[in-house]
Amino acid sequence: MQKIQITIGNKIVVVETLNTPTAEAILEQLPFSSKARTWGEEVYFHAPITTQLENDARDQVEVGEIAFWV
Repeated sequence: MQKIQITIGNKIVVVETLNTPTAEAILEQLPFSSKARTWGEEVYFHAPITTQLENDARDQVEVGEIAFWV
């Protein structure tokens, strides 16, 4: 697990990654910039990676979790 920092305007969020192929692919591309969009209380942004759906992937996450859509 590694910690990464996401900056949105003047807000900084520190997140901890899981040990997954998707997290590794994201970590390899850091740093990158993206335009954030919201949907209700969710924040979405593009990450410059391509990856496969993992075996234990879920379509619902808990509050505070970060998800990646393949």
